[in-house]
Formats: sequence, C-alpha cells, structure tokens
Amino acid sequence: MEVFKIKIIIQKIFFRFYRRLNKVFLKTILVCVLLIFIFCYLKNNFFKFKNAVFNSVVINDRIKKSINFLLTFDKDDLSSIILSELPLISIVNESSITKSLKDVSNKKLDEKIIQIEDQSLSQTETKEEINENLKPIKIFDLSQKRFLKNKDSFQVYIENETQKKIDINELLNSNMFLDLKNEGPKILILHTCSTEAFQENECDFYDKSKNDYENDDDKNVIKIGQEMERKLNENGVKTLHDKTHHDQNENFENRYLSSLKTIEKYKEKFPTIQIVFDIHRDCLIYKDDINIKLITEINGEKCSQCMFVVGTDEGGLNHSNWKNNLIFASKLQRIIEEKYPGLMRPISLKKERLNGHASDLCLIVEIGTSANTLNESVKSGLYICECILKFLKDL
Repeated sequence: MEVFKIKIIIQKIFFRFYRRLNKVFLKTILVCVLLIFIFCYLKNNFFKFKNAVFNSVVINDRIKKSINFLLTFDKDDLSSIILSELPLISIVNESSITKSLKDVSNKKLDEKIIQIEDQSLSQTETKEEINENLKPIKIFDLSQKRFLKNKDSFQVYIENETQKKIDINELLNSNMFLDLKNEGPKILILHTCSTEAFQENECDFYDKSKNDYENDDDKNVIKIGQEMERKLNENGVKTLHDKTHHDQNENFENRYLSSLKTIEKYKEKFPTIQIVFDIHRDCLIYKDDINIKLITEINGEKCSQCMFVVGTDEGGLNHSNWKNNLIFASKLQRIIEEKYPGLMRPISLKKERLNGHASDLCLIVEIGTSANTLNESVKSGLYICECILKFLKDL
C-alpha cells in the first residue's frame, strides 16, 4: 500500500503543477519526465504489480482508476487528459493541393467540393468489393476569382511561370488590330493532342487501368472543336477546323512539330487566317490517384472550367509576338469573366513557345480535365465562342 500511496501523491502533485503551467512546452517536458520516471521504476515488476493491484479487494474504485491511468495510458484514447492538452500528439487531417498539383499553381488553393450522387457503386457493395483500379474523382474550383484580392472585380489574373515582368493594366489597355474585312477564313481550330478524351458519364470514380485517350472523334477534343467551328461559322466568322491526329503512335513525342506543320499548311493556303486556337483538355492527378474535376455552373448547368495557355521565348526558341498573344488572351479573358464568371482559370504564361509564333494570334485553350465529361466541355467551348464573337465585334 505504501507504493500505491506514493503513486497517488505523485499524481496529485503532478496535476496540481500541471494545471498551473501555461506554456505548452513546459507541460510537455513535465509529462515526459513523469512518464519516464514511472516506466523506469516499474519496468521490472510491471505485470506482477498490475495483477496484484487489480486482484486486491481492498482497493477502492477511485484508486484503481488512478493506477490504471498510470499503468495503461493509451495515446490513442481521445478522453485522455494529457492527450487533449498536448498538440504534439494530436492528429490533424487537412487537405492542401498547393504543392501536389505541379501543373496548377504555386499558390494555396481552397478546396470546393460539390457533392454528387454515387453512380458507380451499389448500396450492397463494400469497400472490399471495389475494383482496385477504381480511383476517386474530386471536384475543385480553380477559377481565377479565387486568386484575386477583389473577388467582385473583372480583373485578369496571370499565373506567370517566366521571368517576364507583366503589367495587367498595360495589357488590357493595349490596342489590337485585326483585318476582318478580307474574304476568307479568319480562324483556324486544331488539336495538337487530338485524342485527349473525357469521362463518358458523370461519376465519382474513374478506372485507372483505362487510358484517357480516344481515337473516336465523337469522344475526344475534336468534338469540341467541331462544335466551336459550327458556332463561329453560324455567326458569320469564317472558321476552319483541322481534325488531324497529331499525337498518334510515333507522332506523340513530336506532336507540336506535327501541329506546327499543319498550321503552316493552312496559313499558306488561307493567308487570311489571323487567329489559331489549339484546343486541349487538361489532366490533374492529385495524391492517391485522385482525379481532379473542374466545374462551374452557368445557367444552371455544369460546365468545365477552362484556361488560356500562352507561350514565350524564354525557353530559347524565337517567339517575337508572344506579348500580342498575351494581350489577346487577357482581353478575351476579361470579356469571358464579365459574361460568365467562374468559367476561366488564371491565364498560364509558360517558358515554352508552344507554337505561339505560328500565327498573328495563337492560343492554347485547355477545356476541362480528364475527369470532366465531354458534354460539360462542349458547353464551355460554346460559351467561349460567344465571347470570341463579342471580342471581334468590339474591335
């Protein structure tokens, strides 16, 4: 009983001092010292001592609980007084996509998850029955508004990956000249990565074993280009659409060289072409193979978020008119943001040239990701076309 009384006295003294200490560091040190002392003192007689204690009928419940606390302290027991007081032991579950999504941004982004019904798993299925190739799809909002200090402004945000000094106001106030009076096509739409495809249906999971490329032009980005061509031509802007698969088989590594030759061929045949849109879809894979889906709502419908990509000469290749492309992207982005806020991600300014030198104005347009559906992405392409028409009308 002498030992028990000593332990109880130690515990009372400990907690009396412990409550008076305000600094977390001192609390932590004191706890560690006490635990080490108890462990060293009882290490040779731990189990014998514990059994003797709990087999005794003369020890009341209060003393038994006190001894049990000292001898069987569980760090995973959230009811523990010490655990609740020591932040060093606490477990925090917090998601951050800043450093994991290398192709998205270097800034911290807030996650905006839109709950959608699970169309992939029946109620009778358990986690053990899920195909190991099925990986989750998660919805994020990466619209440029999330980067702007003034959320209500129609300013433009540029994600600058170069050493170029960019003045947004200068870009937006710069004059542009396009000759739209001459007969002949003014816009060319093509696809450097022609077989980039989408999810067939809206769902919460994707099959990792299947690649996200499709040769069927009714299921890949060529379908978006086809609808954009129709929209522009119906509204009086002569547009051509090239359906060449520049990324197929042996051409994949040289797809930008292949698409450059296509642009040059069209420019030679149709010198009136002044604007080139290279339509892509993005792919954002987060940690644990989570596939990122970018969604906004326009007129009550889900649409894929989009991004303009502008190349420069910083990669070492000649590209003297990169700034004209950036001016074009900035002006068009502002029109889209005013008409359809949330549709556009920040403009991405890259070191690589990306065929931006091939025409007076040449932009890559990333529409959605591999987790979006084709229907969501076609809608976005058509909304961009509406804003292209407004841009050309206002010139």
